[in-house]
Amino acid sequence: MIRAIKALALIVFLMIVAGCTSTQPATTVEVTGFSLLNTETGEVITTLNTNDTIAFGDLPASVTIRADVAGGDPLYVAFALDTIGELRFDREAPFDLPGTEWVPQPGSYTLTATPYTETDAGVPLAVQFEIGTATTVEEDIAALLAQIPADTPTATPQPGSSEGSGTPGGIATPGGNEGEQAGEGQSEAAGANPDRPVPQGEPGVPPSDPLTSFSLPTAAEIEGGVTRIPRLSINPNANWRTQATVAYFYYLRTRDNNRVIAGQFGSYGEGAGVPHAVDRITKIHQQTGKVPALTGMDYHNWDIANANNYNQPNAYLREFYNRNGLVTVSWHAPNPWTGGPSTDHQSGNPRDVSDLLQEGTQVHQRWMLLLDDVADGLQQLEDQGVVVIWRPFHEMNGGWFWWHEQEPDDFVALWRHMVRYFTVERGLNNLIWAYSPNTNNNQWNRGSMHYYPGDQWVDLVGLDHYRPLDEDPILLDEFNEYSDLKTTGKPMALFEFGPSPANSWPDRPTYDYSRLIRDIRNLYPRIVMFQAWEWHWAIGEHANASGLMNDPWIVTLDEMPNWQQIPAGD
Repeated sequence: MIRAIKALALIVFLMIVAGCTSTQPATTVEVTGFSLLNTETGEVITTLNTNDTIAFGDLPASVTIRADVAGGDPLYVAFALDTIGELRFDREAPFDLPGTEWVPQPGSYTLTATPYTETDAGVPLAVQFEIGTATTVEEDIAALLAQIPADTPTATPQPGSSEGSGTPGGIATPGGNEGEQAGEGQSEAAGANPDRPVPQGEPGVPPSDPLTSFSLPTAAEIEGGVTRIPRLSINPNANWRTQATVAYFYYLRTRDNNRVIAGQFGSYGEGAGVPHAVDRITKIHQQTGKVPALTGMDYHNWDIANANNYNQPNAYLREFYNRNGLVTVSWHAPNPWTGGPSTDHQSGNPRDVSDLLQEGTQVHQRWMLLLDDVADGLQQLEDQGVVVIWRPFHEMNGGWFWWHEQEPDDFVALWRHMVRYFTVERGLNNLIWAYSPNTNNNQWNRGSMHYYPGDQWVDLVGLDHYRPLDEDPILLDEFNEYSDLKTTGKPMALFEFGPSPANSWPDRPTYDYSRLIRDIRNLYPRIVMFQAWEWHWAIGEHANASGLMNDPWIVTLDEMPNWQQIPAGD
């Protein structure tokens, strides 16, 4: 509201200035109406009038607002939209809301546009309207995802049957590439550390033998205490959907084909929303006939420091998971010392993460409020039966987030504190814990294992990688990043992938995405999952998406196990 008042005050100021400097009679120029447009097609979606209500699910991923201007010779139009908080000026007809595209979210809005000639301010128009109140957010998102054909199998796989395509019977699957057995590289320290999240079992120890068979446990088996799924999660209290998913990752790397889960990240939340996430998946399906088996969201824009409402990202994740897809959640956590964003890491700011664990301090209290809030969001997903690949503190070996450049022992303590708090105190048994450092740019950067919390505190390991388009092949092991992570024996992933540069839009060169699976197959076969990042890095924005998605090594949504077979919460 304060931003809206400031924007309107600026309009009034400009009108006064225009009136004081005018030497000619006022020109009759006025804004007569507004239209909501699809920015990709230019088509008018609807007009905007006061008291209008627009269904969130009816909106495309990319929209803008156009002001209809009549009379005189307008030089430019100033737009004020309360959620943007600043004036935007368009100096060329037709007059559209300029700058970064507007990402509407359910809620109430006030829009004002004022036309200007060379000498005068014209007659402004203001409207108040709402988005998303015609239906629930969940219904709107379900409607969006329903536009993508559901390719997932309708039959419930039986124990011992094939999970996916190309493996008769689902048992005694031949091993994968030589040396890529599940037991190779198992950490010598596995099982040796008594300080673990919960004091029972041996959580997080990779299997000593390759997991060459996989089938989902039935409800009857679970009730009877009999199952063929080993408990490999670091949390021995993890529910059976979570345990089965972790086992599935170990199993994938022993297969000859259908062994790398294709993923497309959905939305970071800043400058993009759920419609954008759906649009990215839709583009891939349109280009390839396939739907990724994994998607993700970041809680940044919806945490307590921002919208404080997880309904939208969680509804999207739940709907995708209910189609038997897998979901990831990351969190660009705000700086708990300053209240600034995750990138608030200037050297003058206090950010010694050991301070966060000092009970009784203000920063500890703020940190616990943030953790509680995020745990509430993850709890919603657990209550809805959704397993989450949880990826906190990502790229911890870099230098751009507040949790970066820490002492290794302090970072490990921070990670383990979150594991304990979420699994023991909050009882979140739907989380798969993912450790994702960044690939290095030079030999002096911190290595991928520099901040590793330990085998009994991590389910998955992987890398984030953004490199030039012409990097061929991709360099995931230039400074032993891949090789070092491989020694953990954990399933591996490429959690973020972005062919760069992304800032030359729209005239940028494109990346041949088939090269990604080629390089994984030839150079990095321990990887069982990748997630292309959003925006200009997305699969559908580059070349040869079909070559990627239809490669025999790729697992798409139609080839995933039927997770819904396992009762939620067991």
